[in-house]
Amino acid sequence: MARSIKKYIADCEDCRRNKPRLEKTPGLLEPLTIPNKRWSSISMDFITDLPSTKRGHNSIWVVVDRLTKRCHFIATTKDVTAQQVATLFIDNIWRLHGIPQDIVSDRDSKFVSGFWSQVFETVSTKLKMTVAYRAQGDGQTERMNHTLEEYLRCFVSPQQDDWDLHLANAEFAINSAVNSSIKMSSFEADLGYVPANPLTAVAESSRKGLRGGRRQGVKFTEHQDAVLRQCQEALEDDQARMADVYDKGRKEQEFGVGDQVYLSTKNLDTAHT
Repeated sequence: MARSIKKYIADCEDCRRNKPRLEKTPGLLEPLTIPNKRWSSISMDFITDLPSTKRGHNSIWVVVDRLTKRCHFIATTKDVTAQQVATLFIDNIWRLHGIPQDIVSDRDSKFVSGFWSQVFETVSTKLKMTVAYRAQGDGQTERMNHTLEEYLRCFVSPQQDDWDLHLANAEFAINSAVNSSIKMSSFEADLGYVPANPLTAVAESSRKGLRGGRRQGVKFTEHQDAVLRQCQEALEDDQARMADVYDKGRKEQEFGVGDQVYLSTKNLDTAHT
């Protein structure tokens, strides 16, 4: 009797449709492939609806190298067009790092426009659009957004109209700090060293210059290769750790052609609530 009741409840269509889902959604974490070159793969996102500054900015374009985690913060406006974003890309990313092999972004209207797609199709850059609520990607740009917002909250004026004046300092500070994913600073991962700030510049000025240019050149190259390998290994460990946390209690579930499944409407815009 108990077995029959349990089976009846499990097969009850009304129960399946209306009971809240308590178990974790199926599907394992699918992290993106780790890049093998600096600035060959970048992610980007916008922080919008910020207080307008005296210089007319109300948004920040955040661009992050997926390997070294080095970031650039560009002040802009919420209504910036795809053409204007392309110009910002040339002025702030391309001139410093060249054209990436792929770009990871959400499906913002600026990134799915025909103009944006055509520009990067011409230079053979793949555009990888993330899907909302899908367990894929490393979410690095979202985490960077939170870090930047925390920094700005500490330094903006009470009127909150000068945050764009603090972006340069925020970028330098974040790139100088040790990143938990790669176990080193983004500057060190990208450049092989951390650029001097006013404090370190004073200390360095009292030291003698290095000699033996050729020997130092070889050491620098070897160091860069070692840094690259360390970044990749650290990212692999970080992705494995995130997968272990996310996959706990979940299982891979495959559906065949013709299978009927229930679709959660939790994140769908429907006419009824």
